[in-house]
Amino acid sequence: VVKKHVRATQQGQQAGIVSVEAPIHRSNVMVIDPETKQPTRVGVIVKQEARDGKVKTVRVRVAKKSGKELA
Repeated sequence: VVKKHVRATQQGQQAGIVSVEAPIHRSNVMVIDPETKQPTRVGVIVKQEARDGKVKTVRVRVAKKSGKELA
């Protein structure tokens, strides 16, 4: 919800501060930790995994509070 300051118009709309719904950007939304069920920040760790007989470097998203991997 965003507060907008509205100017009065000749059609009779009253001036004042109006609450208007607005979208929120995805960067401002926190992920829910699967273990604690609380909002948490997201970190990235680098792992070495064996795939198809080769060692690959894989980046994995993890919850900062519990350290658990996120899907």
